[in-house]
Amino acid sequence: MISPTVHRTAYFILGFLACSSYLNAQYPRKDAQKVLEYTFLTEGGATSTAVEWIPGANMYVTAMSGGEEMPMEGFSARGRNLWTTQTDLDVRGLWYSSKKKRLEANAQGNGGWYALKMDPNGDPIGRFSKVIQGKCQPDEETVLDGAGKLVVGLYNNKVSFYSANNGKFKYNISLALTEDRDHWELNENTVCYTEVPMFPLAVLDLEGGGIVFFDFKGNYLFYTDLPDSAPLPSLGGFSFANQMAWLFDEEKRTWTGFRVFH
Repeated sequence: MISPTVHRTAYFILGFLACSSYLNAQYPRKDAQKVLEYTFLTEGGATSTAVEWIPGANMYVTAMSGGEEMPMEGFSARGRNLWTTQTDLDVRGLWYSSKKKRLEANAQGNGGWYALKMDPNGDPIGRFSKVIQGKCQPDEETVLDGAGKLVVGLYNNKVSFYSANNGKFKYNISLALTEDRDHWELNENTVCYTEVPMFPLAVLDLEGGGIVFFDFKGNYLFYTDLPDSAPLPSLGGFSFANQMAWLFDEEKRTWTGFRVFH
């Protein structure tokens, strides 16, 4: 027979672990904090749609949109350029598959999905190659983002989910944009996966100058204010990488990373 003391000890441990898990959970900040900037070194392209974090190599990758010869650059966690190459596609979103050790990308329109192998240092191996044919996105200009086994995209305030393995459409959800005010003006083509389980989806609110968080059912969760100086692109130029929000200034060709989670 297990003694009452052992039972009490077990309950205490379970309670402590539950409380620790709750306390260690990440929550959005009320105000975003500027952390890092990165400016493209090479010319070409007018805007960029994504920044992606390569966890094993502790580095970022970003690419300009606009055509197959646009620049793609890798940079360190301190904002130092590590390498430069070209995209080989008109990029509309980047995400990284840790399982396959490759960077994946969506092309504009019917261009399909591409993949690029990367070595342990985060250097590209070869060039992008097409892995999925056809249009796997809700709109021609939708910027896609990887969300584990799914890929997500935004169009008309609805989030579309696709299989990360084969690009097949899975389902849509509507964003519950009813909190705080009657009208919202969002970045039209970008929803981001934050990699924070309790606050997984984020969109950019142009009117209020902030980031709106939703769950996977489209329920409104939280609002984080951005600094007045933050760029607010209406198409593309909004990304999440390394659990930071990134905003792109087309004139300066610069991404700015903001800490948005405690």
